[in-house]
Amino acid sequence: MKNLRRSANISPSHRPSLHYEPTSDKQSRLSRRHWPSTQDPTAAPLGEQKAERPAGILLALTKCLTAAVHATSVFRSHWQPWRSRRSHTGCLHRRRIPIIQTVIASLAIALAVSGSFLGLDAPMAFGTANAPTTHPLSAAPASATSLAQQRPATTQPSTPAAPSRPNTDSATEPSLHITSLGSATLAAHTDLSITIEITNPTQETLHMSWMDINAQSTTIITNSQMYRWFNGSSYPVRLYSVNCDLTVNPYQSLHHTIVIPYQNLPWSHSEFGWGPRGIEVAAYTDDWDQFTDRSIVITTPENPVTPTLTTATVPVIDTTLSTMPTAVQYAFNSDSRAESTWNTDRDNAEKSRNNLVKSWDMAGVSFLADPQFSVKPQYSQVYPLPTYDIDLMALADAGRITQAEDFARNAVYLPWDTPSDAAIRAARDLHMTILASDQWVTPADTLTYTPDAHGSVFLDKNIPVVVSNNALSQAVLGNLSDPSGETIKLDSLDTQQAAIALSAMQYRQLPNKQRSVVIELPRNVDTDTAKVVREVLASPWVKPASLSDITDRAPSPEHRDLRTRNEANLGELLADQLQNIDHNLSMFQEFAAIFPGHGTQYMEYAQHQARTLLAVSWREHPNLRLHHSNGLLPSSRELNKIEVTASSTINLISESSALPIVIRNRFDEPVNVVVTLTSQDNRLRAPKPISATLAANTTTSVSVPVNAHGSGNVSVRVELTNTSGQVVGTPHTLTIRVRADWEHVGTLVITTVVGCIFILGLIKSVRRGRRSQPIAPEEFVAAQSDRKRRLLSFRGRGASTTHSRTPS
Repeated sequence: MKNLRRSANISPSHRPSLHYEPTSDKQSRLSRRHWPSTQDPTAAPLGEQKAERPAGILLALTKCLTAAVHATSVFRSHWQPWRSRRSHTGCLHRRRIPIIQTVIASLAIALAVSGSFLGLDAPMAFGTANAPTTHPLSAAPASATSLAQQRPATTQPSTPAAPSRPNTDSATEPSLHITSLGSATLAAHTDLSITIEITNPTQETLHMSWMDINAQSTTIITNSQMYRWFNGSSYPVRLYSVNCDLTVNPYQSLHHTIVIPYQNLPWSHSEFGWGPRGIEVAAYTDDWDQFTDRSIVITTPENPVTPTLTTATVPVIDTTLSTMPTAVQYAFNSDSRAESTWNTDRDNAEKSRNNLVKSWDMAGVSFLADPQFSVKPQYSQVYPLPTYDIDLMALADAGRITQAEDFARNAVYLPWDTPSDAAIRAARDLHMTILASDQWVTPADTLTYTPDAHGSVFLDKNIPVVVSNNALSQAVLGNLSDPSGETIKLDSLDTQQAAIALSAMQYRQLPNKQRSVVIELPRNVDTDTAKVVREVLASPWVKPASLSDITDRAPSPEHRDLRTRNEANLGELLADQLQNIDHNLSMFQEFAAIFPGHGTQYMEYAQHQARTLLAVSWREHPNLRLHHSNGLLPSSRELNKIEVTASSTINLISESSALPIVIRNRFDEPVNVVVTLTSQDNRLRAPKPISATLAANTTTSVSVPVNAHGSGNVSVRVELTNTSGQVVGTPHTLTIRVRADWEHVGTLVITTVVGCIFILGLIKSVRRGRRSQPIAPEEFVAAQSDRKRRLLSFRGRGASTTHSRTPS
């Protein structure tokens, strides 16, 4: 239901005019029919009003001309289908058309002139959608009126919906919306069922008196015709009218079904007559307010046709890349909330993948899955994407085909945007199946039909390519575009009908030469789109197929060209960014090597993340990809967690000693570091670095052997590195007071003093001479004998004294 315009007391002399305002949104592209508002407020009711007599001949001639133009246009609209069918036999010639038109125009002029002088209105054009004057059926086409008299259309009981207050952001005017057409396609000898929903968000009661069902007289054969139908720039003819008595209370909606017997449908189901046609429902109130909505009805062929092979490709990839913690966050700055969020996202992503596979598991669907995930459908086929869904074009443009070889060989190449020549050649060399949209791989010649999906492009030689139908691929997503690039967003019903219509249109381009069709779904496709694709694959002119069924066919002979890129695609991973990822990954691996417990685990995670940064889906989020790339590089925050604590000046008074270096480890796990001393002064040298293990969250003193020479204050730089010499901690500079010569000077002084004392004592003893005269040997012997005798005598006296004291 579209925009409406109110005006009361419409006189027959003021006929409503039909005017459509094209818009780009299905929700607001309602056909707007303006009723003249300059009325006489005292005029009689509509059935009792009488037209004013024309003021003169000029008004009569104007009415004559208007009637002639209307009659001619109506004749063209009704004549065109019959003429198209008869043109195949050659029985009808174009030169007869002006004669018949002239006759009809003459009759219309005569009727208009007589009506002018009799005070009657000029007759309304047959087949137009103008509102009736006194009865809804009075302006219907002759054929439709006669059929309606034989078997009138019926309406089903209306179903009121639950009342609801209107949203302040929603439309504030009543609206009409087609919600169902019974089935997706209309078979021969089948009644057409149209269900509409009338919504009244106002405070006034809305009453519908009658409805017009309008339709296109010919089938839609081009995308532009369908676009013009949905944006309101093409006009239908009235199929028939029905009376109704519908009342919609304030803030309520009403569902109403119109069943049109197949006898009332002047549509052919023959070989050249079946196909999509526009359908429109126009409802009128007692105040002549009009509400309309449009959709598409697809009539099916009454005889069996040779079906065309059709498949829909559904990517299955990792959807948690944007929420994935960076390597530094995962390893060194563990945040329980962030990690919990990521784990939850992974669990939800796995459930979503399983639900996606379950919803899309049908014949005619080809899954393109990242080899990281196990996809096991029951009815569909599975084909591998490159591992991590890497951006092959970025690697090819950067000259890194060797890097892509381990990920992409024998996979399906699904470009994000216009592929480059280097990417197509790389995919060929890696034996990949190339799947590209027909907006990038286009026929070299102007064709009146869509060629087979399996074709080839010439880049030094023919390269097989599977070409998807972009118009149909966008239509199943609810996007309908015209050649200029403007897009209409369709609702769920129109999305389904437009997709089926496009499939039928392509089939009818060459009924005797069927071509395979590929519907390419985006990487973020949802499960709701599966319902639309299911209806397309269920069409009687479609045979569900797999990607292999299409590639097994011989490539079509039509020559196709690869559209040239004027500049690099937005978001593409460039060569310098690839180098930055490699550098950051190398730095992370060097830093993670100092952790004896989890270093290997950290490096594996970083390696995995560096590969995921090659995924093509990052093109939507280049800034976020840069954030994760920088997240591979340890920052000053990580380096500051291992540091040398400051100390006072150290005195060194020996040539060989060990300096005590105090190091603090703020990580929650032990680390292995190498302590290296560097000095620009030759007076202090460290023979070799010292390896040390620092306990978690503690301070450790490490003794580093040094050699000193001379005397003076020396600055020493202390660096904490891994075994490869990469800095893993905050460097620090120590001041050493070197006094290495003091030990030698002190030893020399003490030795000199002791030597001097010895020499002085020796000299003094020599100067004093001997203290006694020497004795003769005879005297010495006598003295010794006397000494022994005295000693024996003393011992004898002691023994007798002891015996006398013994009791008797």
